[in-house]
Amino acid sequence: MSALVITAKDLLLLVRDRRTAAMLLILPLSFIAIIGLTTGRLPGLGGEAPAIRVVVADAIDYDAIGAEGFEDPPDAELSPDLLPSPAFPPDEAAAERTKARNTVVEVLAGLNAREVGGIRADTPEHWATILDDQMAAPLPEDPAEAARALVDRGLVDEAVIFGPTFYRRGYTVEPDTLFGSNEGPLAHGNLAPLDVTLYSGDDAEPSGGIRLAVAGLVIPRLGRLLICRNPRAATVLSGACDRIAAETAAGPREIPLSEPPAGGGVISNVYDEIVPGYTVMFVFFLVNLMARSFLYEQDLGTLRRLRTTPVRPTSILIGKTLPFYVISVLQTAILFLTGKALFGMEWGPRPWLLLPIALACSAAATGLGLLVATMVNSEAQVSAYATSTVILLAGISGCFMPRDWLPESVQTLSLATPHAWALIGYDQVLATPRPDSGVVWECAAALCGFALVFLTLGAWRFAKRAV
Repeated sequence: MSALVITAKDLLLLVRDRRTAAMLLILPLSFIAIIGLTTGRLPGLGGEAPAIRVVVADAIDYDAIGAEGFEDPPDAELSPDLLPSPAFPPDEAAAERTKARNTVVEVLAGLNAREVGGIRADTPEHWATILDDQMAAPLPEDPAEAARALVDRGLVDEAVIFGPTFYRRGYTVEPDTLFGSNEGPLAHGNLAPLDVTLYSGDDAEPSGGIRLAVAGLVIPRLGRLLICRNPRAATVLSGACDRIAAETAAGPREIPLSEPPAGGGVISNVYDEIVPGYTVMFVFFLVNLMARSFLYEQDLGTLRRLRTTPVRPTSILIGKTLPFYVISVLQTAILFLTGKALFGMEWGPRPWLLLPIALACSAAATGLGLLVATMVNSEAQVSAYATSTVILLAGISGCFMPRDWLPESVQTLSLATPHAWALIGYDQVLATPRPDSGVVWECAAALCGFALVFLTLGAWRFAKRAV
């Protein structure tokens, strides 16, 4: 009960403190708002940012689908004693060709869907029609070369090319490879083993957002086709398998013509990285507030007077620490809600997985704040040591820029910081088509480990100071 009374009193003081609001809410919101201004995504301020232009090229070798050897893995070397797999009956081969074509159509339509947002995808032929007045020369006849030409001429931003062996590779892919894509060859949206190429120019890296968006469409589609080929397993997805059977009977779907996404704007992946990065950084600015609060109460003699009362030291410690944890959790919630409201930030397909990361990250920040608060003896030390430590940890962990941009050695080094584990967890939830809850809980456990170490050391130093 004593701990709750102290908590309520300190929480009321923190809420009334303008410095708390400035450092934990106004400052990070200002940073995020500046990003919104530079990208044109802040409502009511400037025009809309253009959608990302994507060309989807279908270079699949349809003649090879259902032909002799089609069921043999493309990279496998058959023994001279083994014959290639037999050709499909004509009607089965035609059905598989329809499924292959419809897979490309489904990906193109999915990229244009509102759920993905900020992307305009079309075929090379349709882009050539749309951009006719900008076409300096005709496009090559080969779909893959035409897609690359559109990118090289600066007419579109990204090319997604389904290569000749795409459907054969998708047909023969091992289930463990397909359904375990968070760890195997298809990890992080890498579709090269399926002969799907993302092209952004000779010297440019493909967009991570486009890569994950395409993977989030291709892998589930191939998974449904794989399951529906097994009559017993098809009972698990009877509705989806019935739809696949119906689409096969209806023949290849027509390619949908794209329309500019409502409101324009870049894909939300930008904010899925920026908002968590600045949120994690400013969550750890709690260290400064805790250090200054403890110093202030030490100067006033409040802590000394509390120790002379019958209140147990543990209750004092909990009462002085818990308010900052509550403030930190509220800060995280407000920043994520603001990111969604202002920038249309997506919370991923399983948003509830944000909770363990947010709660554990706040615990780690609060623990570090307690430890630092028991180590500094003046405001000058808070400014010199606490602030620089927070900024240094944020820099090496990837708060200022996407972690993928950091050198591999720095990424490995950053795992010694709680910031990095928080960012990995947030990235898994926000930027992965199928979030792996195991990775999320692993990151949350690591953050809890940091919190436990920090709190234990902080409590030990707090008790030592009390002696």
